Amino acid sequence: VFKPKDIVSGDLYSIHQSENDIKIVAADCTGHGVSGALMSMLGVALLNEIVGGDHNLHANQILDSLREQIKKILNQPGRVMDLRYGMDISLCSLNIKDRIMQFAGAYNSLYMIRDNELLEYKADRMPIGLYPKEKPFTNHHINIESNDVFYICSDGFEDQQGAENNG
Repeated sequence: VFKPKDIVSGDLYSIHQSENDIKIVAADCTGHGVSGALMSMLGVALLNEIVGGDHNLHANQILDSLREQIKKILNQPGRVMDLRYGMDISLCSLNIKDRIMQFAGAYNSLYMIRDNELLEYKADRMPIGLYPKEKPFTNHHINIESNDVFYICSDGFEDQQGAENNG
């Protein structure tokens, strides 16, 4: 579901497919309106570059690379005031042939329903962008079974200004 409050949005979703691999992304960029939309455009462009350049990257390696590129482009040398720019993201990399999915997340988790049970694969508690205690993102491996259902999301709907009045 993608229903931005305004004509532009700070949320993004993206799907990249190669012969045996599908990468699916849902992200929430800092800011609302135009500033969030600019971060979204930057995020999509960088993801296209990273994923298009090497189809063998693990999900966490994609997020590590995205974080470094965002910091470089935004010229974030490490000042406290630079912490406000970045994104929260869920990234799934599905190997169709082997039925294995990798997941990495920056604040945004992956939710799976298997045999009527809700399971959460927790995201790392750090964003894409400058963060005081950076570490490599965690890579989760999930063997996919028939009837598994997966959900990734941003906080976009609940975070919209005035969302409490939108029913």
